[in-house]
Amino acid sequence: DTVDKADANVAAMMPAVGIVLAKPTATTATVVFAGPVTGFAGLTAGLDVYVDKTTPGALTQTAPSVAGDRVQKIGFARNATAIIVMVDRDFTIA
Repeated sequence: DTVDKADANVAAMMPAVGIVLAKPTATTATVVFAGPVTGFAGLTAGLDVYVDKTTPGALTQTAPSVAGDRVQKIGFARNATAIIVMVDRDFTIA
């Protein structure tokens, strides 16, 4: 299997299945499918976290809303620096 960055603007790069914890090597990647992930900044506790539509591999707390964007919830912010990953493999199209 391979790891690639999800992108809410590109159908072929969706859905996301988890969060990669560190930059993958040529042979290894650690992916979190469920549970806490720390190391973020500026999150608003309690708000949902989505695959970003602007930067591949990034996350956002603003659901993509432009026609054709894919909207996939990854989890929610536990606090300003942590996400509880609860990937919803289904996504909708804005």
